[in-house]
Amino acid sequence: MKKPKFRVRKISPKKIFVHLALAAAMALFNFALPKREPVAFALYYAALSAGFDPFLAGGEYLLSSLVSFSWGAALSCAVQVAFLTLVYALYRRFARRVGFERIIYAALCQLPFIFLFPHSGYAVFPVMPVLQKTVLAVFLLVLCMLFEGGLNALLFRAFRCRLSSGRIAEICLMCVFAGLGLLGALPVPVYGAIALWCMLFAVVLLKNASALPAAGAAAADSGLNLSCASCVLMEKETGTFLLEENAHEKLEPASVTKIMTLLLVMEAVDAGQLSMDDLVTVSAYAAGMGGSQVYLEEGEQMPVSEMIKCVTVVSGNDCAVALAEHVAGSEGAFVSQMNQRARELGMADTTFLNCT
Repeated sequence: MKKPKFRVRKISPKKIFVHLALAAAMALFNFALPKREPVAFALYYAALSAGFDPFLAGGEYLLSSLVSFSWGAALSCAVQVAFLTLVYALYRRFARRVGFERIIYAALCQLPFIFLFPHSGYAVFPVMPVLQKTVLAVFLLVLCMLFEGGLNALLFRAFRCRLSSGRIAEICLMCVFAGLGLLGALPVPVYGAIALWCMLFAVVLLKNASALPAAGAAAADSGLNLSCASCVLMEKETGTFLLEENAHEKLEPASVTKIMTLLLVMEAVDAGQLSMDDLVTVSAYAAGMGGSQVYLEEGEQMPVSEMIKCVTVVSGNDCAVALAEHVAGSEGAFVSQMNQRARELGMADTTFLNCT
């Protein structure tokens, strides 16, 4: 007779980390409110909705209830865990997915909280404790729905794609409760040190290109009152447009035009058609440009490198025209090259009329 083979299911380090983080977050959430109400239930519900193992998630939620130091609180949480574990186990047994009815199950789980959780009520609210717990139960149900979206976005979408402003708000709400939990669980100096570290970590994180699309999405959806007529903000590593305002409206770009002028000059240098040491002779037309200038004289000569500096730093119109004439023979011919390069770059809404 063959001995039955038992397979040891391997758990990846990533999964271990996620479950440890979930357990820690649940414990912190239960410190968020003054009387240690089980805010962790909302995270427990979100974890089940995200596909976490109901036995593991239930055990983590049950452990988090111990921060209340109350048998009544532990009993309330144990009844909730038993009920939801049974429900999800039955759904799994019959290969069915828990649908919208899960919020009904979450509502039923509030009954143990209302009738078993020890709660003397808040003095500022002159109503019976059981009514206060009923209001808190409704509040927990709302958190369940918000945390469900936030945890799903944090686990499966963050740093992979742009998040909607709603999803970012849900993640931020979870962070707020984690922060309140830290404040309730730790001495103020320790909390301050951790908060400072989190702020510094956020600064470092925002330097990472993968974090910018999410931040840009929040800015784009936040209804910023911009004073400019048009703007575009793009993340250079991925090419993701983070913010657009009248991006395709045709406006006069003023001296921003000189960016294309400088691009063609630098490309000519890269192609060997032009040298930084070449002397550019200033024509009467270039010398008479007016506006922002370095007051070049007709017939004056200046190296290409110096003229590029004058265009870049001073926005010199006379230097821009002198460079255009040196590269293409005339400003008109240079402008034709500018428009051709714009088409190559996909600038379908841009037409240059001069190089300044």
